[in-house]
Amino acid sequence: MAAVHFSALKKAPLEGEPFRVERLFFYPGNHPFAPSFLVKISAFIDQWEAAVLAYRSQFSGEAASETVGPKGLEARKAMRRYFGNYLGVDYAEPFVSPLPLLATPWGRA
Repeated sequence: MAAVHFSALKKAPLEGEPFRVERLFFYPGNHPFAPSFLVKISAFIDQWEAAVLAYRSQFSGEAASETVGPKGLEARKAMRRYFGNYLGVDYAEPFVSPLPLLATPWGRA
């Protein structure tokens, strides 16, 4: 959040032009949270799994926690299944927004 703040300051000791970020979304990781919104990822679950498995050291050997160890991938995938259930899809990725979101899914307002 500090980087986002400093990126908009004209007098900050940074290269380039100031840039104001409109929205910031957080990936919740392994901490308890209430998602602000969900994104359907059912069509991309194989790519998601391959990306997660790129960090092989987190999913092999002796478990360091519930999410770091051989069962970590399945725990993460189960969470996506859980959130997908809310939308009636196979898998959904949760995100958190520090600000309210404006959405009009029923058409233009």
